[in-house]
Amino acid sequence: MTGTGDEIHNTVDGTVHADSVVQARDIHLHLHGEVPAPASDHPDPWVRQVLRSTAWDCVQSGHDLRARAAAVAGHLAVVRDEAGARLAADPWRDDQVAARFAKRIGWLLKRLNLELAPAEAALLALVPLLHQALWDRAAARLVDVGPTDLDQTGRRERIDYERYLRDHDRLVDRALLPDLPDRPDAQVEIGWWLFNRWVRQRAEEVKRRAVGELLAGTGMPEVLDVDRVRELLYGLRLEPQALCALDRLGGTAPHDVLHGGEPDEQRLRVPLLGLLLGVAHTATVPVTDLSDTIAWHLGIPAPVDLDRLRETLDKAAWQTQADGLVLKAACQHGAVIEALREHAVRMDALLHAVRRAAEKHGGLDVLGRLPVRASADQVDAAHDPDGKPEFSGWSRFSLDEQRVRELLMGEQLYRDRDLAIRELYQNALDACRYRRAREQYVARTTDRLSAWQGRITFTQGVDENGRAYLDCVDNGVGMGEGELKGVFSRAGVRFADLAEFHDEQADWNALDPPVELYPNSRFGIGVLSYFMLADEITVTTCRMARDGGRRGPTLQATISGPGHLFQIRPVEDRGGPGTTVRLYLRGGEKTSCVQVLRRVLGIAEFATTARHGPEREQWEPGVFHARRRPSWKPEGLNAHGALIPVVDGRVIWCEHGGAILVDGLLAQPTHLHGVLAAPASDKSFTGAVVNLAGKQVPRLSVDRAKIVDDVSEVVEDLLVQGMGELDFSGPVVFEWIDQVAWRTPRLADLVAARGALGVEAVRFPQDINLVGDLRDEYRGPADRLRWMMRSMSAKGLPDHIYLWRLLTYGSDLVDLVPELSHVGPLLPALPSDGALLAEIWPDILSWRSQYQSLTPYDILAAAWSTGTTPREMARRAAALHLGSLDSECFSGSRVPDPDDRLLVLNTLGSLVGSVGHSYRASAGQVLHGHLGLGLSLPEVASRLARYGFDVEVVDRLPDDVDEVDLNLLSRYSSGIGSWLAEEFPVPLVHVARVSEDLGIPTGLVRERLLRFGFVLEAAEGLFPSYSDRDFVLLSHRLDGIPPWLDRAVPVPPGHLVAAAVAFNMPLQAVVDVLAAYGFDCPAMPSHRPAVEDKLLLSRGVIGLESWLRAGQPLPPHHIPMFRHQHNLAQQEVVRRLNAYGFEVTDDDLRDDLSLNDLLLLSRDFDGVSPWLNRGEPITLAHLAEAGARFSMTITEVADRLRQLGVDLPDPADMIRAAIPKIPLAR
Repeated sequence: MTGTGDEIHNTVDGTVHADSVVQARDIHLHLHGEVPAPASDHPDPWVRQVLRSTAWDCVQSGHDLRARAAAVAGHLAVVRDEAGARLAADPWRDDQVAARFAKRIGWLLKRLNLELAPAEAALLALVPLLHQALWDRAAARLVDVGPTDLDQTGRRERIDYERYLRDHDRLVDRALLPDLPDRPDAQVEIGWWLFNRWVRQRAEEVKRRAVGELLAGTGMPEVLDVDRVRELLYGLRLEPQALCALDRLGGTAPHDVLHGGEPDEQRLRVPLLGLLLGVAHTATVPVTDLSDTIAWHLGIPAPVDLDRLRETLDKAAWQTQADGLVLKAACQHGAVIEALREHAVRMDALLHAVRRAAEKHGGLDVLGRLPVRASADQVDAAHDPDGKPEFSGWSRFSLDEQRVRELLMGEQLYRDRDLAIRELYQNALDACRYRRAREQYVARTTDRLSAWQGRITFTQGVDENGRAYLDCVDNGVGMGEGELKGVFSRAGVRFADLAEFHDEQADWNALDPPVELYPNSRFGIGVLSYFMLADEITVTTCRMARDGGRRGPTLQATISGPGHLFQIRPVEDRGGPGTTVRLYLRGGEKTSCVQVLRRVLGIAEFATTARHGPEREQWEPGVFHARRRPSWKPEGLNAHGALIPVVDGRVIWCEHGGAILVDGLLAQPTHLHGVLAAPASDKSFTGAVVNLAGKQVPRLSVDRAKIVDDVSEVVEDLLVQGMGELDFSGPVVFEWIDQVAWRTPRLADLVAARGALGVEAVRFPQDINLVGDLRDEYRGPADRLRWMMRSMSAKGLPDHIYLWRLLTYGSDLVDLVPELSHVGPLLPALPSDGALLAEIWPDILSWRSQYQSLTPYDILAAAWSTGTTPREMARRAAALHLGSLDSECFSGSRVPDPDDRLLVLNTLGSLVGSVGHSYRASAGQVLHGHLGLGLSLPEVASRLARYGFDVEVVDRLPDDVDEVDLNLLSRYSSGIGSWLAEEFPVPLVHVARVSEDLGIPTGLVRERLLRFGFVLEAAEGLFPSYSDRDFVLLSHRLDGIPPWLDRAVPVPPGHLVAAAVAFNMPLQAVVDVLAAYGFDCPAMPSHRPAVEDKLLLSRGVIGLESWLRAGQPLPPHHIPMFRHQHNLAQQEVVRRLNAYGFEVTDDDLRDDLSLNDLLLLSRDFDGVSPWLNRGEPITLAHLAEAGARFSMTITEVADRLRQLGVDLPDPADMIRAAIPKIPLAR
C-alpha cells in the first residue's frame, strides 16, 4: 500500500485466486492519512524538538508532515549518538547547537509572519538536525587522524590534516607549549579546535554523496531530496556575499513544486529557505564558527573557560532595536567579547546582503522585513552576585591599520617595486588556471568541448587624459560582486580559502583523474603591492559561470587607495569572462613592465605579451624564455646559450647560467644545501633551469622572491630524471662542466658519476690545466685569460693526486718510473674533489699542503660547500688518501648542522682548540658552544667527542660562567673564535688588551683566567702597564692586535727594525721597551735603520712579518734579489746583514743567478715573493709546471734547484713514494 496526500492505493502483485483465500506476493499500502504522531514528551530531545517546531504553526492548511519528520529526527538521533561516542573527547562539542538553531528559525518565522507549505515546514524543522548530524558523522569518520597529535608524521591518512596544521603553525606552537605555573597546556583544546575547523572546510563532506548517505533510510524522499537538502546545507558554509550573490540565486528556480497536479500540490521555495536558514544559523553562533580569537586565548594565563563559553552562547539573545539587531551576552572572558563582536560584524554583513538580494531577486521580497543591521552593543562582561563585572581592565593588542597598510604596500616589506608587476602576473595566472579547470570539468562532464586558450597581456602607456597607466588583461575566470568584495578588496583573503572554491574543487577531485588546480596565492595581500606603483586602480571583470554557460555581468570598480571606499557598478559587456586591472601609475614612476617580466618570467604557462612603447616581448606557453643578464645588473634571470628542455619542460639544461623557477617565475632558494649548495659568492644555481610547478610548488616569502621550503631534494630528483637527455658536446662540454663544478658542485658530481656527458675528461677542476691541448683548442684568448685569472695552478696538488689525474690521460713520467704503467684501475674523479684538496674562500682557492691532514672542519666545510653529506665526504677523503678520519662519526644528512660547524671552527675557518692533530677542545670552544650556540654542556661534549676531540676540559669549567668569559678566552677579545690554548702560557699583553677592551681591572682578568686553569706569563713581581704604542710594538704585525710576540722566542731583528722605522725611534729604544716586558732581543747597531732594511730582513724581501731569524740559512735568492731591487753593492748588503747578527756564507753570495733562475726560485714563476725556501717541500706538480714553462724535464728542474741551494729529493723517488696513495677504483 503506497500513498501521498489523502488518497489510499492498494496494489497486489502475484497470482490472484477466485475463492475466499487471497494469496499475494507483495502488498503495498499507500496511506495519505497521517502516521500517528509520537508523544510530544518523547525521550529523545531531537524528536521533541521537531514535534514542537514553530514551523508547523506556519502551515495554514494541507497535509501535516510532523509525524514523518519526527521519525526522521529519530533516525538522525541515532547518527548523532553513534558519532558522539567517537567524539566524546572533543571539548568543543555543543549538544545544544541544534536546539539554538531551531529557536532562531522560529524567531525569524514569527518576525516574518511567513506562511509555509508542509514540506517547507518539514525542512525548516529538520535542517538543524541534518546539519549537525552531517558534520558529526564526518568528524567521527575522520577522528582516527588523531586531532591532538600535532606533529608532522607524514602518515598517509594524515596528509591533508597535517597540511592544514602547517598552515596554522603558530597556533600549533601555542598548543605545544608545556604546562607552566601560571597556565595549563592547551594541546587538547587547540588540537580539537583545529580538527573541527579542518573538517568543516572539507567540501567533500557536504557533497551529494555524503548527503545521500546521511538521508538513506530516513523516508520522505519527495521532501528530503538529496540535491535540495545538499543545497540548503551547503549554503550554511558560504560567506554572506557568496550566499546572497545574484548569479547564484539567479541560477535557482524561485520554487520547486511537489505533487504537481494533485490535490496536495505544494510549492517549496528553496532560495527563500536557504537565506532564512543562513540568517538563523549565523544568529545561532555555533562555537566553532567563532573566530580564532577564542583559540588564541587558550594556553595562556587566565584562558577562556570552554564550559562558561557554551553557557554564554546558550544564554545569548538577539534583541531588536529600531531597524537593527543587537546581540546581548554576558561573557566571562575578554576574548569571548571580541569573538562575539566579530561574529556580529558577520551577521551585519549577512543582513545587508540579504536585504540587497530581497530587493533584486523575485520571490525574496518577504526577507525585506528583516532588520538591516546588527551589532554587539550589549555584549559585555558577566557580573558576579554582587553586581560587579567578573573582569575588567582588558584590552586588545592591535595594529594601526593605516601604518600596516603602508607597510604591506611599501618597500619595507616587498623591497623591490618591480614585484607589483610580478603580483599582477601571478593573479592573472591564477585566474587563467581557474578558468582552465572549469573548462576541463565542463568538457569532461558534458558534451561541450572547449576551444579556450588562456592569454595574459600587459600594456603600458599614457591614456587620452595624459595619465600613465599599466594594464594587465587576462581571459581567466573573472570575478563577480562576491569575489570583488570578499577576495580582491580584502587583504589576507584568498579565493582558495572560500567554501565555494572548496566545494567546486571537491567536484573536480571526484573525477578520475581529477581536475587539478594549484593556486599560487598564499597570503592574499599582494593586491596591496599594486599601490607601490599606482595612485589608483580600476578593475573591470566578468565572472565565468561554474557550469560554463551563462556568465555574470561585467562589473567595474575604481579604488583610489588602500582603505578607500569604492563602488561596484555594471558596465557594458566587453565580450566574455576575464579581468582587466589598470594601474594609474604614480608621477615619475620609471618601471617598465617589459623589462621587469624579462627579468623574472622564465616560463609562461599561458600566452603572455608585454608592451611598453616600442618595447615588446612575447612568451610562448611552456617554452623557456632565455635571457643573458647584463654584467652590471646582479639580479634577474640569467640562463642562455644552448638549451635542452627535458622532463616535460620542467628542466632545461642550459649552456650558461641557470635558475630555480616557481610557477615559471624566478625565485631564490634559502636552503642552500644538497644540489643547491653554492660555494661561489653570488650563490647562483648553474647548469640548468628547474621549474617547480603543480604539486611541487613550495612556500614562498611574502614578496615571492625567496623559497621558504627546502626544495633541494625535489630539484635533484628532477635533474636526475633529465640526465639521460643531457647532450652537450665539443667545446660546450668543458665550459659547462667548469661553470657547474664551480657554482653547483653536486650537480657536476651527479653528471660525472652517471657519465651523462659521455666523457671521462675534465671531471676534476684542474684537469683542464693538466691537458693543455684541450684548453688551447676550445678556448679563445679572452676565455683563456678569464680562466687563468680565476683558477689555480695544478702545482700545489699533493703528489699522489697529481699522478692520479695525470695518469687519467697518460703520462711521459712512465719513462722515468716504469712502475706507473702498472697502476690502476684508477678511481673516477668527481668535480667536488677539489673541495677536499683546497682551502676554500669565496671565489679564492689555494691548495692545502700535502703534509696537512684533513680535520673535522675540513670535512664539514667541504660537505657544506658541495652539497654532499659529511659522511660521504669523509669516505671520499679516505678514498683519496687525504686522511684517516672515521667517516661514521659524521652525519649522513645532506642538511648541514650549523652548530657542528661552528663548534669545530672559528670565524676565520681554522681549527680551534687543537694541538697538532690531537683535537683537544679548548675552554673557549666549549664555552662558545654552551653560551654562544645555546647547547647544554653535555651536548657540546658529545658533539665534539664524536669528532675525536678530547673534551676533558668540560669537567673543569667553573660553575659561574658568562659571556664575558668568552671574550677573555678569545685571542682577539671578540668572544667568537681563535681561542686560547691551555698548553701555552697566556701572554701578559693579552691580559692587558682584554682589560682595556672590556673595561675590566687586570686583576679580575687574571683571576678569571686562572679559574679556567690557564697559566699566565710571569709578571716579574710587577704587572706592567701598557701604552697604545706598546700594544703595537708587542704585536707580530705591528698593528696592536694578536698574534702577540712570544717571550719564549727571541725577537727577530726585522721586527725591531720595522718598529723603529714605524715610530721613528732608535733601535736601542725599541729594544729597551721590549726588554722591559721580558723579551729576549738581539744586540742591535746604534744607528737609525734605513727604511729598506726591513725589506732586507724579511723572507720575501717585501717587509712583511715573515722575518729572517739569525742562525737560519738565508734563502738562495735573498742577497741577489735585494741587490737588484735597491742597486746596492754586495759588500754593503753583507755589512748590513752582519750588523743585524746574520752570518753570510759563500753559498749566499751568488753571481751566477740568471733571470730564469729567479723565476724558477719564485713559487709562482714570476720572480717575486713568495719564494722557495731551503727545507720547504716542493711538489711533483710544481716541478712539472716549471719544466713546461722553461722547456726542461722535471729531473733537470730538480737538478737546477739543488744547484741553487734548494734541497729536494730525486723526482723518481718522489713518484715511487706517492704511488701507494694513488686513488684506485675498488
